[in-house]
Amino acid sequence: MIPKLIRLPSTVWNRKSVFLTLLSSYLLIFLLPVTIGVVLYSKVEGMMVEHAERANTALLDQLRQTLDVRLREVEHASQRITLNPKLQGLLNSDGSEAPEDAYKLVEFMKDHLAQDRGRGTLISDAYLYFGRSDTILSSTARTDSRTFFDRIYPVEGMSYEDWTRQVLESYHYRSYLPARRISSSDVGSRSVLTYVQSLPLVETKDIKGALVLLLDAAPVRAMLSQAAAGGGRVFIVSEGGELVLSSKEGEAPGGALLERLGGTAGRFEQTDESGREHIVTYARSEQTTWRYVLVLPKDLVLQSLQTLKAWALGLLLLCLLGGGLAAYRMAYRNASPIRELARFIRSSRGEGGTPGEPRDDELGEFELIRETIEVSREEERRLRDTVAGQTPVLRANFLQRLLRGEVDPEAVTPESLRFMQMRFVSDLFAVLYVRIGDIREFGGDASERQWALVRFIVTNVCRDLLAGAHHGYTVELDRTTMGVIVNFRREEVREGMGAGAGQEGAGSQRDGGEGAGPVSGFSSASLQDDLLEAAVTLQHVMRSRFKVPLTLGISRIHEGLGRIGECALEAARAADHRIVSGAETVIRFADLQGEAHHYHYPIELEVQLMGAVKSGDVEGVQRLLQSIYALHFGSRRITPEMGRCLFFNMVSTLLKILNGMSLQPADIFPGDFDPFRKLSQCETAEEMHAEISGLFLTLCRYMKARSSDHSQLLLQAIRDHIEERYGDGGLSLTSMADTFHITPQYLSAFFKKQQGENLTDYVAKVRVGHAQRLLRDKRLTVTQIAHQVGYAADIGLIRVFKKVTGTTPGKYRETLEEEGAVPQDHRTGSK
Repeated sequence: MIPKLIRLPSTVWNRKSVFLTLLSSYLLIFLLPVTIGVVLYSKVEGMMVEHAERANTALLDQLRQTLDVRLREVEHASQRITLNPKLQGLLNSDGSEAPEDAYKLVEFMKDHLAQDRGRGTLISDAYLYFGRSDTILSSTARTDSRTFFDRIYPVEGMSYEDWTRQVLESYHYRSYLPARRISSSDVGSRSVLTYVQSLPLVETKDIKGALVLLLDAAPVRAMLSQAAAGGGRVFIVSEGGELVLSSKEGEAPGGALLERLGGTAGRFEQTDESGREHIVTYARSEQTTWRYVLVLPKDLVLQSLQTLKAWALGLLLLCLLGGGLAAYRMAYRNASPIRELARFIRSSRGEGGTPGEPRDDELGEFELIRETIEVSREEERRLRDTVAGQTPVLRANFLQRLLRGEVDPEAVTPESLRFMQMRFVSDLFAVLYVRIGDIREFGGDASERQWALVRFIVTNVCRDLLAGAHHGYTVELDRTTMGVIVNFRREEVREGMGAGAGQEGAGSQRDGGEGAGPVSGFSSASLQDDLLEAAVTLQHVMRSRFKVPLTLGISRIHEGLGRIGECALEAARAADHRIVSGAETVIRFADLQGEAHHYHYPIELEVQLMGAVKSGDVEGVQRLLQSIYALHFGSRRITPEMGRCLFFNMVSTLLKILNGMSLQPADIFPGDFDPFRKLSQCETAEEMHAEISGLFLTLCRYMKARSSDHSQLLLQAIRDHIEERYGDGGLSLTSMADTFHITPQYLSAFFKKQQGENLTDYVAKVRVGHAQRLLRDKRLTVTQIAHQVGYAADIGLIRVFKKVTGTTPGKYRETLEEEGAVPQDHRTGSK
């Protein structure tokens, strides 16, 4: 069989032959699981290494935590001794103390230095060094440093001078020195770690002594050996790279390994001088600057993997051989029918062909079959496009007429809808109006191309949002407006009905009248929520992703195809409401019902509020603001848009007060004074009321604080104004109140309080005083003088003149003539 397969005609090996395509495909399919096996093997190796590294890390963490606990006991013992108040006096001793002082040394030695010895800690012994007296005080003896080193604790491999310099005289702060062997007189030779703390604690240069704790290295090495079980090694390395202790005495890490230790923890692989790979894991102690290093040979971890690798290679070779033969056989068998089909196509098409196109005998089997199918499909597509080319235009025109209410529902048949590639799943409809804002942020300009692209995006987003449970059809109404006809499933409505759904639907029908309200017989709350959610999502997507602002109006849900025009009117009215509510809002027509579209803030109330603020009447301002809030948001409700207008109008009142009194906001209000921005950021009427109340009360308290100086200035301004305008017949309490932007009541009360007389009496006295001066001139009649001092007729002047002076103007002039001298001007108003 195999020789027969091998003896194939030469055309089989043509590069366009289907046989080679199938053969390569089968080989690729066959090699896929082989490749997966190879990758899986490499992943298994990596996982085993990673597992070993995690185990090493956990082992090091356990070792670090155990040793940190033991070292913390050492720290506590050191603190107890170094913070003892008796130690300071001992440090200052020069060795010439009295016998009772020597007894204190012995007592201190028994009480403190011997406490931790033999209590299960690492501390094997402890001693204190006093520099001034060269005295070492241990738990068993008191002697000088030389005797202590030579006879009690000599350090192997270190001279007395090196020991003194490194341990006693150098500055140490909680220092741990590497392990060394000492020869103790009581327990013989042993390995110890040395903990040194220079004294006193606060000094770094004037060192008077040191506390030395000798830590038994045997239990620490036992912990390291336990962690290194299985063929590894564990080292403790100081921050400077010096070996402190190892799991096996005499072993030390290489310099290349120490150079790669960085940070608080880590893992890496390293090859030693003999070529053996190791996995190195290290972690830093939280109690000291030590690093715990675990070195584990990599071959110990992967020992079981080597056997698996040998089996995998053998199976791979076997699979390659068997799979190659199977792929060749299947490719040859499956290629035969395709070659027969290609031979039939060539014979049916004849020898001719399209000029410039490759000949049929020059094409491979796949190319020939694909070309034949593509030609047939292209002809079918051309015919279908010719028929359906006008469908979008017809559908858009139909949707526009639906929104205008110009379609007869009886004339809409299922056949006509199928022709326009449309279908309605129920007779429940709503309309969503989409008004597109400024698109320059989207494309940089507002060209027709950009507008068409934005409308295309809105259409696709609407289709995606409404797909599934409901149907939606989008149509362009003008350049900036689009309409969306939403068709709901009745099954969705029934599923959303609750216990009171029928009552809700009936109530809605009664409110709207016959055929005028929302859906009758169904609970449309869930559908309205779905539509609102879709509108909000559409607005959010267009703003966040495409930088296009949208204002959306949502109609109520109506029943019947003929009600789509009514839905369109409701949606358009809701969208037009953006003039009040602002751009980029979602407005439901149902929310516009039952709310007042005006607010009550007359000029009289504004003037009263301004007068209370200017007078510093804090309680009055609070009372007025609270009454305004209760009127609009307590007993009755206004629309949120009207509420914002009300508060913005009240801000304008505040600005009128500031501008009218030439006040700078920076002198009154702390921080950035931008009340309109702060009100725009408020989400509830209560927050806006609190914000506006804070502004008015701050200004009111400011006016109250400066009321004393302002009262004098205002009184003088009123008197100067009367002196300048006394000849004006229109001068009155009301005109002066308007001039000074205060109420007539406040002006009258203020002048009475400050001047001690009524404002009208003061004006009369000023006018009479000027009339007395003018009566000296005989050429002026009483009527002319009356006109000059502000009276329309001489009767008014005569009445006021007699009331002020007790005589008439004529008799006053006669008195001047009889005296023959100019009388003193006794105008009450001039001083």
